[in-house]
Amino acid sequence: SNYRLNHQALVNSHRELFLGLLHQPDIFRKFASDNNINPEQWQVKTVSAFFINQVFAHYLNVANGTIEASYLERLEQDVREVFAFPTVHAHWQHSRNNYAPAFQRFVDELLPSPAAASDVDDDSSSNNL
Repeated sequence: SNYRLNHQALVNSHRELFLGLLHQPDIFRKFASDNNINPEQWQVKTVSAFFINQVFAHYLNVANGTIEASYLERLEQDVREVFAFPTVHAHWQHSRNNYAPAFQRFVDELLPSPAAASDVDDDSSSNNL
């Protein structure tokens, strides 16, 4: 679909811009300094966004039938693994409303509920005593 192709083009252009800045450290430092940005935090935030956008691109491919539906199980596992990274999960919480409602539901249904995640954290911390 045009939506999927446009989204992939946008992801690619963001990646090129980000990598271009990283490969020109003087420009990157100047950009960060002039905009009062912590370079390390900005890099982590940008990488987290790339992970989410990559999953979204795969989701669109499955939803539009350009990748076989049999890939859905692997995509679901990818979502669980990628969104388990704290920085990706935090970025998702901040940016989720920028994505299609169907994708939001898809991701949210695969993630543990906050209460369940808290229970797991509580259990794991008690094992370390």
